[in-house]
Amino acid sequence: MRFLLDTNILIPLEDSQRPLVPSLTSFVRLANLHGHVLLYHPASEDDIREDRNVERRNQTLQRLTQYVQLDARPVCPWNAAGMRINDVRDNEILYALSLHAAYALVTEDRGIHDKAKARGLANRVYTIQTANDLLLRLHRQIAVALPNVGDVPLYSLTPLLGSDFFDSLRVGYPGFDDWFLSKAESGVRAWV
Repeated sequence: MRFLLDTNILIPLEDSQRPLVPSLTSFVRLANLHGHVLLYHPASEDDIREDRNVERRNQTLQRLTQYVQLDARPVCPWNAAGMRINDVRDNEILYALSLHAAYALVTEDRGIHDKAKARGLANRVYTIQTANDLLLRLHRQIAVALPNVGDVPLYSLTPLLGSDFFDSLRVGYPGFDDWFLSKAESGVRAWV
């Protein structure tokens, strides 16, 4: 999945002076571990360039390259002359989301959440915690117990190799017995 990160997510990730929220750390780790793409919109880069803290601005811009920038910046039809620049940028980001440039937008900005609701996009705009919970559920490993099925070494089935059970495998796969014995010798396990 592709996750679009809002400016208020990018800055804490890159500002070494701010302690990271554990759910943000977990979200980024899970996204990277499982091959999800973390994106930013050019409007977020514009926001960062206006940061009055020069050291933080330069550091954030330098580290921004570890994320993928959206390739295109379509003109947002929701914007009008005279709008505040922050509203214009928020609209651009939400418009990209409405075009399916990403699966979801991750932001803590309540104003963007409200705008997303008004545009019918609320189900695709997540808080950090919601995004983290999604990836935790998606990639949760569950132990499966199968009744009447056991994990055994393949060699323990060698005495049964001559039985009728394996006849169809011998017919369909010439050399099955040799293959079976080589796998048994190499320590392969089987579910029976």
